[in-house]
Amino acid sequence: MSWVFRERDMERLYVLCQVKERKLTQVEAGRQLKLSERQIIRLLKRLGSNDYSSLKSRHRGGNRAFNDDFKQRVLEIVKEKYHGPVETSHPPSK
Repeated sequence: MSWVFRERDMERLYVLCQVKERKLTQVEAGRQLKLSERQIIRLLKRLGSNDYSSLKSRHRGGNRAFNDDFKQRVLEIVKEKYHGPVETSHPPSK
């Protein structure tokens, strides 16, 4: 399994580890990450399972995200069916 962390996710992990090591309080962590104390508690629970991928922001992709292979296949089917590139098959709207 590959994990891709953004800088923000790495900062979140670092601050939460400091809280676990009792170097920061939950309130201080909340201030640094601009989250409520309750959100910090929830993140710490997810971190407790040692599943670091659960700390990644959940605002990426969503349930409507498709992988690139699927997108490419759909474009090929559309091109076959409508005889031409998708971008030029319809004139621009005015």
